[in-house]
Amino acid sequence: MSESRDGKGNIFLKILIVILGIALIYVIVYPWQQKQSYLKLVKQSQTRMEYLRSGLIYYLIETGNYPNSLNEMVDFMKNNPQILAKKDSIFKVLPGTRLNLDSLLISPVTQKQFVYINSDTSAFKKYLLYCPGGSGRIGSLSVNDSANKATWE
Repeated sequence: MSESRDGKGNIFLKILIVILGIALIYVIVYPWQQKQSYLKLVKQSQTRMEYLRSGLIYYLIETGNYPNSLNEMVDFMKNNPQILAKKDSIFKVLPGTRLNLDSLLISPVTQKQFVYINSDTSAFKKYLLYCPGGSGRIGSLSVNDSANKATWE
């Protein structure tokens, strides 16, 4: 006696195939989304460091020295109404974005303050600004011609 099949197959296998298909899509898409989110945070961190660089250069022009800390630079800017009025041009703020001086100090990657080291011991005025999350750095304490140069540029 021959068995006849109606082509419907086992419902359990069909459900298993659908579940495995969804799991496969999740395994492929989720890491990609995570990487895109991280890269967005890195870009935001680098943009903030570029804003800080602009502020440090402006501070140097106004006072003749780099500040001892990033907080000192922000306080200098916040306590001067003339600087506050032109802060968008000082920091070269991108169109359509707002600049909050207090949030500049925090890296979006780690939610920790950027590390800033000022070197007054040499004939060259230099500093090192870097993200503790590894988003890059600006300047160098050991190389004289790398002042204000970012690693991602």
